[in-house]
Amino acid sequence: MGSRKTKTTKKKSVALVKDLTNDELLKALETIARAIEVQVRFENGDFKSGYCTIETQNLIVIQKRDALDKQLCVLAGFLGTFDLSQIYIAPALKEFIEQCHKEYAAQVGYKEE
Repeated sequence: MGSRKTKTTKKKSVALVKDLTNDELLKALETIARAIEVQVRFENGDFKSGYCTIETQNLIVIQKRDALDKQLCVLAGFLGTFDLSQIYIAPALKEFIEQCHKEYAAQVGYKEE
């Protein structure tokens, strides 16, 4: 009897922002975070992704085990809580950040003042 090998197919990643791969989107979001002096860390552990301030450093910690599309939405959602008006962000990327921020705000009951 021969051994039976099963093929694992890699799921095709759906681009969340037109004309950007999800890897490019991640790099763009990380660049925005650096521009507003927010540190982004991807960590494993028993926690939900979140935002905090340690001393004077703003920090977004993303659960490393989450799917890339979830990581992107979480990061964009937290970036949407900051004033991004002083930096240029491509319209499609800005729309993605705003949409993820709305979803994040709805989940936690956050209301803009």
